[in-house]
Amino acid sequence: MNPASTRRCSGRRARWAWRWRHSLLAIGAFLTLGQEFLPQLDEGDMTAQLLRIPGTSVEQSQAMQFDVEKAIASLPQVRFVFSKTGTAELASDPMPPNISDTFIIMKPRAEWPDPKLPKAELVEAVEEAGGAAGQCL
Repeated sequence: MNPASTRRCSGRRARWAWRWRHSLLAIGAFLTLGQEFLPQLDEGDMTAQLLRIPGTSVEQSQAMQFDVEKAIASLPQVRFVFSKTGTAELASDPMPPNISDTFIIMKPRAEWPDPKLPKAELVEAVEEAGGAAGQCL
């Protein structure tokens, strides 16, 4: 190909791109819609959802949940534990009595026996405590 025609073509392309730069930027922005950046948040507390056999009564579910809460609260890193059983945060998300949402509020890391304990090991300890109470988290 002739170098003069190459320069002419690239010059036309550059002028065309400059003329349509706003449209090209808009197209580029449109193509990235839906690609959200969500950072991993660790606010220090934990949640767990306990599932029981369908048909478990409210009384039985509460008794089982109380055992799990006592077991998890016995961990030295935990400040307190509370839960919601058979209720939903949203009306569009019904929760039967055999499901409980457990909220585990942690002490500040400075009060832990090992402040450098990794989060994964803490999660494992919570799962073991829940398992010791006869539940699967």
